[in-house]
Parts: sequence; C-alpha cells; structure tokens
Amino acid sequence: MHGPSVPPLSVRKYRLIETLLETYNQARMGIDQRIVAAANHFVLLHPLLASAVALVAEKGIWILPLALFIVWIWPGVNFWARSSAIFSGAISVLLAGLLSLAIGAVVNRPRPFTALPIRPLFPHPLDSSFPSDHTLLGMAFVLPLSMRFPRAGWILSCWALTVGLARIVAGVHYPSDIIFSAILALLPAILGMATARAIIPKLPDRLARLARLIPPIHPDASGTKVSNPCNRP
Repeated sequence: MHGPSVPPLSVRKYRLIETLLETYNQARMGIDQRIVAAANHFVLLHPLLASAVALVAEKGIWILPLALFIVWIWPGVNFWARSSAIFSGAISVLLAGLLSLAIGAVVNRPRPFTALPIRPLFPHPLDSSFPSDHTLLGMAFVLPLSMRFPRAGWILSCWALTVGLARIVAGVHYPSDIIFSAILALLPAILGMATARAIIPKLPDRLARLARLIPPIHPDASGTKVSNPCNRP
C-alpha cells in the first residue's frame, strides 16, 4: 500500500508563501476592514440571512419616506407640527444631498468589495465609499421628525442606522462611513429645522384653509378673527 502522496516541494513553497501573504494582509487590516470582512464572510455562509440583509441594504431606505407620509395623513396630528417636521426633513435632505456631492467630489475611498477579499451581496457602482448617501440622507430626513415626534423619530433613526449596518455587512461600506455620515447628518438637519422655523409661521392661514387641513378661522366673541398661534410674534 502506498502512503498519502506528498505535494512537491515547489507546491509546498507556494502554499507557504500564500499563507504568509494572507496573514500579512490580515495584519495590515484595520478594525474597519476586519469588521466588514468578518461580517460579510459570516453572512455568506447563510443564504437566507444574506438575502434579507441585501434587501434591507438596497430597499430599506424607502421605509423612511413611507413613514413620513403616514405621519402626514395620520388623523389627530397637529397640522403645524406635522408641516414643520415634513418641511424640515425635505430641506434637510436637499442640503444633505448637496453635502454628499461636495464630499464625493474630493473624497474617493474605495468600496470594501474592491479593497478586501469579500463578495458584495448585490451589484454596486465603484464610486466612493464615503459618505454613505443612505445614512446621510436618511438621518437628515428623520432627525427633524425626532424633534417634533420623539417616539416615531427615534424609531426611524434606528431604522436608518439599521440600513447602514446592513450595507456594512453587504460589503459596500465601512463602519466609519456609517458613523461619520450619521454625524454629518446633524448639520443639514439643524439647518433644515432652522429654515422651517423661520418660514412655517409666515405661511398664510388661507393656504391651510383652502387645503382643508385645519379648521376655518371663526371670529371670537369680540368679533376679532383668531389667527394661527404660530403667526403671532
């Protein structure tokens, strides 16, 4: 009987070099890269989990505008608080989009799936990994809502961060992309809320009455018309 065949010396040298290179590359990885690689490799071992993560990473962001639409049509919600939240969110998203374009013009961080030995869970363009548009725009969208409707706002903020986490596992972002994009979202959110606070009180009551979103103005006992309290100095 013959014993197990021994690979030729050249093959063994090649495998040793390959192992040493892999160890060297792993040692060079920072914590950012290690988290992405470990999460991506783990989820690829579970096809159903990988499909769920890919769905959240790609489509999960659309939950946010849907939730704001529900806030808009939900009965019993104060018109002016609702208008302020939606208007602030719209301005915040616009400013966040401009901020993302400005940063993307000067920053070109390779996507994890181009720089690491991982496989993305869905096709993605080879643009800059930072900032994360999903996180930046999503957090800018819901942070103003958190100021008016804390419970709904913080739930949606957690969902926006969950989408960011899914995009890390999917191999299209690093953890630092998500963290710093969420921090950056504070700037457009603050500007959006300040703009809404300056504009909303100046909207004429007539527009709201024509839209039938608030009750019509009735004269009080003295015959003086009662205007929207937001219009008072």
